[in-house]
Amino acid sequence: KMVTFSLITLINGCASNNVAPVLLSNPNVKTVVGAQGYPVLDVIRFERHKPSTLEQASQCIKASVDGLEAAPILIAQNVQASGTSSFEPPPPSIGKPFRFTLTASTGTSTVFTFERIRYTNAGPIGAIEGIGAENAYEVMRDIADRIERCLPLAST
Repeated sequence: KMVTFSLITLINGCASNNVAPVLLSNPNVKTVVGAQGYPVLDVIRFERHKPSTLEQASQCIKASVDGLEAAPILIAQNVQASGTSSFEPPPPSIGKPFRFTLTASTGTSTVFTFERIRYTNAGPIGAIEGIGAENAYEVMRDIADRIERCLPLAST
């Protein structure tokens, strides 16, 4: 019985270090192994087929992103800003504030890249199923959607 219990514990322990399936199957999500040995969110990317200019992206980031830490800046032909938000992990946990760096690449389409994704008062966000990384992803997708809605329609 003890050997069976140990094997089940070992298998469950290994399974708990797997990337959440919804994130693993998403080509826009990149995870890495964190310092503690479990997968964490690294980069999340959203491409929108709506053209934009640097000025438009900057204005829409200012207007659409709650929790900006400073005004967006231009870096290497991109607009970059740092901000904070929060997501609701599965119960019984309470809201988890996190910070990110958002880069908007402009042109014939607009690409939003979230990097440096970390809990506000702790380390990186684990990408393990059941701790809320999927909810953090949804919050970042909502931020990208709000910015996209702010961008003007393309001229014909």
